[in-house]
Amino acid sequence: MTFPSGNFSFPFTESEMPIRYGRYMLLKRRNVDAVGEEFLAARGVDDGVDQLRIVRGIYPELASESQFVGLFSEEARTLSRLASDNVVRVDETGSVADIPFVATEYVEGVTLERLLALARALDQKCPWELAAYISAELLRGLDYVHRREDILGKPMGMRHGDVRPANVIISYEGEVKLTNFSSTL
Repeated sequence: MTFPSGNFSFPFTESEMPIRYGRYMLLKRRNVDAVGEEFLAARGVDDGVDQLRIVRGIYPELASESQFVGLFSEEARTLSRLASDNVVRVDETGSVADIPFVATEYVEGVTLERLLALARALDQKCPWELAAYISAELLRGLDYVHRREDILGKPMGMRHGDVRPANVIISYEGEVKLTNFSSTL
C-alpha cells in the first residue's frame, strides 16, 4: 500500500493541549508517523477519575480514504482481542468526528530503546540477567500473538511486524510489553 504524500496533522497544536477528543483529554503528542498520531490522554476526567491512556488516531486528511480506515479499524478490532501480560492492552476502538482511533493502556516505564541508550551513555552493558529476562518476556508475548486463536478456535494468523527496541516497553515494575502493532499500515 502506498501512502498519499503530504504534511498531515491533527488540527491543533501542542500549545492548545489539553484538548477534548471524544471522552478523552489529549495531553501530549507522543509519536507521529505517515498515517496518524499518538497522544498521551486522560480518560474519565468528567467523572473525576483520570486514567492515562495512549490514543492513536488516523490523520483527518486520511480519514476519508476508505482503504486506510478499513485497515486501521480491522487492525484495532483484532488487537482488542489480545489479552496477554506481555502485550499492551487495547481498551477501546471507535471514532470521533469520523476519525478512527484506538485507545490502549498507558504503561509507565521506558522503551527498550531508551534503556539501551541510557546504558550506552553511561558506558555500561546491559547485565546478562536483565537481557535474558527481557528476551524471555518478549518471546512470551510474541508466542502468544502468533498462537492466538479466534473464538471458533481458528488461528488468527497475527504477526508483529515491527519488533524493535522502540516498540518494547519495560514498566517500572518490571513488566515487558510489546506495543505498536501497526504492521499493516
